Amino acid sequence: MEKGEHDKAIKDFDEAIRLNARFQRAFYYRGVVWAVKGDFDKALKEYDEAIRLDPNSTLALIDRGQVWAAKREFDKALKDLDVATRLEPRNPGAVYIRGNIWYAKNDFDKAVKDYDEAIRLYPPFADAFDNRGRAWKAKGESEKAAKDFAEAKRLRELKK
Repeated sequence: MEKGEHDKAIKDFDEAIRLNARFQRAFYYRGVVWAVKGDFDKALKEYDEAIRLDPNSTLALIDRGQVWAAKREFDKALKDLDVATRLEPRNPGAVYIRGNIWYAKNDFDKAVKDYDEAIRLYPPFADAFDNRGRAWKAKGESEKAAKDFAEAKRLRELKK
């Protein structure tokens, strides 16, 4: 989405919500646009409403968790990602993002555990291998880190 299109998208979502105040996806996508624009407080407000309208919206929970993490509110982020992973336990992206939050909190054991699960759910997940390698490195496990970095590189080369 181009920069000028953000404001147009927000206006379109405003109109959609004016026509249907219970249009959950309009609140969700308006939150996405605010997050992309870097206005995290407005994004949170939109995600809150999207989740109020559909408490089982894993997309809204995951994205709100990422905004909380961007604001360094890691416990709130983890709470959202925990709910999302309970709702969708086979979602490797949600588990991976939760691993990133554990990593940001310097809890490398929990980060490795989540990266392990993300890789189990989606074996060609190069970013999960890469980030697990970083967590291994932070734990002083250089050999395990090197193996994960090599696997991440191999998987990325396969995509070329």
